[in-house]
Amino acid sequence: MLVAEGRLDVSLDPWGQIWDLAASKVIVEEAGGRLTDLTGAPRIDQGCAVVTNGLLHDQVISFL
Repeated sequence: MLVAEGRLDVSLDPWGQIWDLAASKVIVEEAGGRLTDLTGAPRIDQGCAVVTNGLLHDQVISFL
C-alpha cells in the first residue's frame, strides 16, 4: 500500500500469498503502479511479488 500511496517506489514481498496480493494488485494498478512475480509476469500465485510505481518496474525486474 505504501507504493500505491506514493511513499515508496519499490517494494518486494518474498512470501506473499494469493489472499495477501489480490486486493493489493488492484489498488496498486489503479494508482498507476505494477505488481508482478519475480519474472515480471502479472501473477499473484507464485508466492512472491514485486511492486513498483510502474516507471521503475522493468529496471527492478532486470536487476533481480
